[in-house]
Amino acid sequence: MGAALAGAEVALAVNAAPALSEGTIPASDCGGPSVTCASFSPDGSLLAAGGSRLEVFDTKSWTVLWQVDAHDGGVFHLDFSPNSRSIVTTGPDGFVRLWDARDGSLLQAISMGEDYGKAVAFTDDRHVVVGTLNGLVAGLTFDIDELVRIGRSRVTRTLTDQECRTYLHLDTCP
Repeated sequence: MGAALAGAEVALAVNAAPALSEGTIPASDCGGPSVTCASFSPDGSLLAAGGSRLEVFDTKSWTVLWQVDAHDGGVFHLDFSPNSRSIVTTGPDGFVRLWDARDGSLLQAISMGEDYGKAVAFTDDRHVVVGTLNGLVAGLTFDIDELVRIGRSRVTRTLTDQECRTYLHLDTCP
């Protein structure tokens, strides 16, 4: 499978997945004026394109399912989870964000601070590795139960309800 930039169009020639057809999408409809990254979902049903925004296309109709301004400064890199249900993105705002691939809702955001992610890849449906600006390779989990276990093993006090809302995105602490 391949993607090539040609003037104001992004030409998509797909050879690996029989369910996908060859097509052309205007660049204005594909991640904004410049596409920095693109990926097909493992099941072949979706194409995600990142640039000034993140857009997800249905590969049967080539229609935009959803789009979002994913990061301040645009999307550097993206990847689909192995089960095709989630998309992870990185950008210059210092966050690694997890999106629902079907509707574009933001599921989680993890701050990497000033050493922001330049590349990201899923290792399974709950974990990603991130390559950062300064050369660090970090493993991250999006599993709330795992985050709670890690936090409890390293914290000498319980979290406040405000900390649970801020860091775990839960209304009350477990």
